[in-house]
Amino acid sequence: MGTKEKKRAYDELADRIRSDAAAGDDGLIRMQSFIHHCADSGLLHRCGSAFAEYFKPARPTKILTAEVSGILAALPVGIHLDIPVLIARKEVPKTFTGNLIEERLISRTKERESFLSIISDYLSEVDRVLIIDDVLARGETAAALIRLAVRAGAEVIGVGVLVEKLYEKGRELIPEEIEFASLCPIQSIERGVIQIADEGSST
Repeated sequence: MGTKEKKRAYDELADRIRSDAAAGDDGLIRMQSFIHHCADSGLLHRCGSAFAEYFKPARPTKILTAEVSGILAALPVGIHLDIPVLIARKEVPKTFTGNLIEERLISRTKERESFLSIISDYLSEVDRVLIIDDVLARGETAAALIRLAVRAGAEVIGVGVLVEKLYEKGRELIPEEIEFASLCPIQSIERGVIQIADEGSST
């Protein structure tokens, strides 16, 4: 993912992780001061611009993400590309009507089984889907989103994540024919110290 926009996003996101993120013994990266709780709108806007520039040649028509944190990563991309963002829900409200499909996964952060659901009416065989999420760890969320899109008849053309934990090997669950990009790859977490990988590890 060698674009100027991506380089700027990598530098800024890496700096924020070094200065403001924390990692515990559970291996989770806590980014609540700039993504997961108090969202840095400017940072997310620039990350969205980097993804939009990179994936625009693949001509995506829809973005698919998972609630809740994925929305913050995906919406700026949709705004830059001027395409809809479809949000897979973990709890389906009673107001939802249409052909509901769901996929099972094990939540990394909640350590229990959960489901992602979408109304398949909003995807079709003419759609080229770009999946955007905040973190790729074991890859179960990304894999579930891919399955949802395929079941709805759409083609998945790319997966983009803000942060990738390389050591959890989640990328192995993404088919090789799907373009993948992460803005800030994490090499390891040792004794609470987050080791950020070189930018070249992001594709």
